[in-house]
Amino acid sequence: MSAQRQVDITSWFGEVDMTYPYDHPAKPHPLVVRVSNSAEQGLTEFVSLGELLEALPAAQRARWDRLWAIHVNNPEPRPLVYPHPLTGRDTMCFHNGNTAGFEWYSGTPQARRTSPEETRQLLAEVEAAINSDPCCADLKYSHQWQPGDVLIADNMALAHQAAGETAMPAEQVGLRIMHRTATKGIYPPRKRQQQQGQHRQRHGQL
Repeated sequence: MSAQRQVDITSWFGEVDMTYPYDHPAKPHPLVVRVSNSAEQGLTEFVSLGELLEALPAAQRARWDRLWAIHVNNPEPRPLVYPHPLTGRDTMCFHNGNTAGFEWYSGTPQARRTSPEETRQLLAEVEAAINSDPCCADLKYSHQWQPGDVLIADNMALAHQAAGETAMPAEQVGLRIMHRTATKGIYPPRKRQQQQGQHRQRHGQL
């Protein structure tokens, strides 16, 4: 598939976004991100966030529901758990490598930012649920890339991560080149009550 064809297909789903944190000099198109990693061990792992939440112990799920994530490039707290804007199924908004902290009970008098240590503990808790918690062991899909593969994923419904081997030098594990495109988000994460309020406002019911 040509780079232009990839961009054209991406545009079927929305406006193509180019906000990736680095710019590879050999990328084939201004709107395509070039990522290089292992040819043999460069798996990309996916997990359904809705299924992950449903598999959690009730107490842990309730704790996560009280958390808002604060990302490095956006200081506005965003709910860690919120309903998918299209399906209504609960999902999550987080980025383990781009989270500056969390806030408990955001928008209420009880709101409190987490300390650096508490932030690290919470991020480790989320990562452990995805990678090592027995309750979620069957939820992960690992894709072994083959030449010509194309994957289309809903970033609001799925978490994804590169397998650890992808960061190893190409001299050790070989080279794989992946071209990635994404669409701009148009649905800010909102709790269910906020979504319902916005819906009533749009339809003149307030």
